[in-house]
Amino acid sequence: MLAVAVLAGFGLKFILEKFKSQKTKIALTCLFSGLVLFEFWNWPPYKVIDVSKVPAVYYWLKSQPGDFVIAEYPLDAESPSEMYKFYQTVHERKMINGTIPGTYANKVAQTIRKLSEPNTATILKGMNVKYVLVHKDDYLKTELKEEIEEVKLIPHNPGLRLVKSFPAQDCPKKDIMCVAKTGPIDVYEVK
Repeated sequence: MLAVAVLAGFGLKFILEKFKSQKTKIALTCLFSGLVLFEFWNWPPYKVIDVSKVPAVYYWLKSQPGDFVIAEYPLDAESPSEMYKFYQTVHERKMINGTIPGTYANKVAQTIRKLSEPNTATILKGMNVKYVLVHKDDYLKTELKEEIEEVKLIPHNPGLRLVKSFPAQDCPKKDIMCVAKTGPIDVYEVK
């Protein structure tokens, strides 16, 4: 960014040298400055992410005893979910999320995408996963019939036991993007 700014300064100087009138130079400088300010203008919705409120489920996870692994669903098998990794700074637990497409770990993630299947719980147990966090809203946002059915079938998986449900949390302020806005999250223990 600094190199681009320096080069832009040289370019502006080169353009301004072609004009003799001081008024034209001032007008061009104001126009150029206005364009730069417009590019970086911050208007609603503000490009600020409020990280002051973290969903309660992550504090609950941090308070659980032992060294264990967690999984967050819907599983980010297509591309890594940065928010799942972001909250790892709060709960400080190992995760199976965040695989990179094309790797062996991602191939395994592709096989365990459907949490409702009984063999998924077996594979998760083999990976030392103790808790599975199910973000219901993320399933329902897609509006795909398979995803909506998946949410209904997860509680019937015999390899999972519902431990706790956390209600939805809203943003503290309405005019900024907020990472604390989450839908209901169910926590299942892998049996």
